[in-house]
Amino acid sequence: MVSAMRRWVLVAMSLVVLALAALLWFAGDGPRTQLRGSGEVANDAVDGGAERNSAGVGKVGHGKAPELREAVAMPADALPAAEEWAIQLVGIDPSVPWTAPLQFVLEERARVECAIDANGACRFVPPAYALLPGVHNLRLLTSESNYRLEQAYQQLEPLRRTRRAEYRVYPAAVLQGCVRAPTGEGLLASVSAFVLRPEGPTEPLLSRTTSDMDGRYELRVPPGVSLLVIAEAVTQSALLPWQVVRPQGIFELERSDSLDEMSMPDSLQARTDLLPATARAQGAHGTPRLVDDLWLGATAPLTGTLTLLDGRPLRDAEVVAVPVALQARMWRANQFWVAGEGILVGASTRTDAAGAFTMRVPPGRRFRVLGTSRDPLLLAGEPAQEAMAPGHLELVAPGELVQFRVLFSGKPASRAWVDVGGGAKPWPADERGSLRATLPGERTRVEARSGVLRSEAVELVPGEHSGTVDLHLLEGDLAVVRVAVHSRPPLLAAQFSWASTGDGHVLQVVGERAHETVPFELRVPVGTYHLTVSHRPDEPGGQFLVPLQLDVEVAAGGVLVERDALYGGRLLLDVRKDNGVRPAGHFVLRNALGQDVTPGSVVRSRGDAHVEAPGVLQVTGESEMARLLEPGLYQLEVEADGQRTQQSVTIKAWNYTKVQLRLP
Repeated sequence: MVSAMRRWVLVAMSLVVLALAALLWFAGDGPRTQLRGSGEVANDAVDGGAERNSAGVGKVGHGKAPELREAVAMPADALPAAEEWAIQLVGIDPSVPWTAPLQFVLEERARVECAIDANGACRFVPPAYALLPGVHNLRLLTSESNYRLEQAYQQLEPLRRTRRAEYRVYPAAVLQGCVRAPTGEGLLASVSAFVLRPEGPTEPLLSRTTSDMDGRYELRVPPGVSLLVIAEAVTQSALLPWQVVRPQGIFELERSDSLDEMSMPDSLQARTDLLPATARAQGAHGTPRLVDDLWLGATAPLTGTLTLLDGRPLRDAEVVAVPVALQARMWRANQFWVAGEGILVGASTRTDAAGAFTMRVPPGRRFRVLGTSRDPLLLAGEPAQEAMAPGHLELVAPGELVQFRVLFSGKPASRAWVDVGGGAKPWPADERGSLRATLPGERTRVEARSGVLRSEAVELVPGEHSGTVDLHLLEGDLAVVRVAVHSRPPLLAAQFSWASTGDGHVLQVVGERAHETVPFELRVPVGTYHLTVSHRPDEPGGQFLVPLQLDVEVAAGGVLVERDALYGGRLLLDVRKDNGVRPAGHFVLRNALGQDVTPGSVVRSRGDAHVEAPGVLQVTGESEMARLLEPGLYQLEVEADGQRTQQSVTIKAWNYTKVQLRLP
C-alpha cells in the first residue's frame, strides 16, 4: 500500500515538474506571429484597411495602398515536436458552396485529407519528417468541380515556415466535349486550354485533362476568358515510363514492374499520325458548356536526305520543318500560330546512318525544311528547301566534314570545348573529347579548352588537312590562387569566372572546400584577371549570393584573396485584378537613398528564361526580379490599370519577398 502511494506521489511530482517546464518554455519563447503566405515569403501584402468584395478578395481603393506585414522567421530551436498547420482558401464565392474535402500531398510521401470549415480553412498536423531541415513541396491534388485553384503547389521551409499556407481559389467554368479521329471514333487524347488573345494563344497553361477512351473530356477554366482548347492524341511515347495504354484506360504500374514482361495490346487506342485539333471557347460560370467536337486531322510523310557536297551522308543531324506563312510565330515546341489560320504544326527529327529522315506534317501546306547547327554536328551553313507533304527532298550541306579530337597528355580530354571560327560560339565535345563539324570553304581558326587549359590555335586550310584534327591542351605552369570567402551562412561551393584582361579569355572553374575556415584553392595561368565569384547552380540557397567582383593579379608564386560575401533577397511582385487577370503596367523600385534600382523581370517560357525591360509588369505570371537586392528598406511604386500605389518593402537576406496587390 505504501509502495503504491509512493508511486502515485512520484507520478504527481513528475507531472508538476513537466507543467512548470512547459510554462517556462512558453514564457521564454514569447508570443509568435501568425503569418500569411508560403514559408519562402518575407513580406506579404495584405489588404489591411482596404475594402473586400463578396468573394473575400481584397481591393485597393479610396487611395489607400495595401499594408505590409513583416514575416519573421521562426528559429529552429523554437519548433515544437508537432504543431498544427493551416491551409487558407481565399477568394471563394459564397454563392457557390465548396463541399468536397481538400486533398494534398506533402513531399510525395503522405497524402492528407482535411475538411474545409465555413471560413475556407483546414488544419492538419504535419508528419514528423516535415520538421527536418530542408524544403518540402506541398501540392494540392483535387478540388471541387466548380472551383479552380490558382496555385498547384508551393514550398514550405520548416526553419522559416509560417505554419499557414494560403491558396487563392476562383469559381470555375466547366467545358465538356469530345475528341474524334477523322473516321469519327472517339480517341484517348490530352486536352489543354490556353488564353487566346488577338495576337494568338499565350502561356501559361490554364487547364489540362485526359479524355476517356471514347474521347469525352471535362475542363475547368476561368470564367469569362477567351480560350483556345487543344486536343492531341495520346501516344505510347507520351506516357510515363511506368504507364501503359490498355483499351480500358491508363493503368499506373509500380516502378519495379517491367513493361517487357507485360502483354502489350496489339492495337492501341492512341493514334500516332494525327494532328492536334483546336477550338475556341468562351468560359461561363454556371452550367457546363459544350464545346464542338474536336476533330483531329491526319498527317502526311515528308522524306529526304542530308548529305555533303561529295555525297557522303550526315548522320545524327537535326532537321526541322517550319511552316511558310506571313506573321507566323513560334508558340510552343513545333507549334506555330499563323494569323487567320490558327495553329500549324511543324516537325523535327534526326537523320539516320544513311543521312535519311522522315517526318509527318500537315498535307497541302508549304514548309521550309532545314538542317540545323545542333550538337553533336556543327554545320557551316544551314541547307534549306521548301517542300510539301507527301514529298521527298534532298538537302546538301556545304563544307568539309572534320572530326576534332581534344587531347591532354595524349589522352582524350572530357568536358572539353572547341571554338570553330574566331569569336564563334564554342561547342562541347563528347565524353571522348570528340566533335564533328563541317567547315566552310575558307581558312578557319580552331582551338580547344578544358577548364583553365587551352590549346594552340590551329589554322585549317580547305583541302590541306585530313578528316581528323588533334587539338592538344597545353601543360603550362599554373599558379595557386587561394580565395577566402567569409559569409553567413558559410559558402562551401562556388563558381569562379576568370576574365583575362589580356586577351579577354574567360575561364569557368567550380571550387569546393571542406570547411568555411579553409580558403578555396584554384589553379590558373599567370596573368591579370577580373574575378567573379558566384553561387554554384546546385548549391542550396546559393541563388541568394550577391556575386563578388574584383581584379586579381596572379603571379607565379600564387596569391591570397580574402573577401566578405553578402546574401541578398529576391522580390516577387504579384499584381492582379479581382478576377485573377494580371493587368499590364509598370513599377519603380527605389532604395533608402532614393536611387532608382528598378530591375528587369524574368520571363520564363518552355524552360527558357530572358529578362524583360526594367519596370515592366508580367501579365503571364509573377514579376520575378532578375537581380538580387541587398537587404534593406525599399520604396515600391506600381502603376497598373489606371491606378497607382506606393508602399515600403523590406528585403531580407536569404529569402524571397512577395508583394501581392489586388485591384478592383
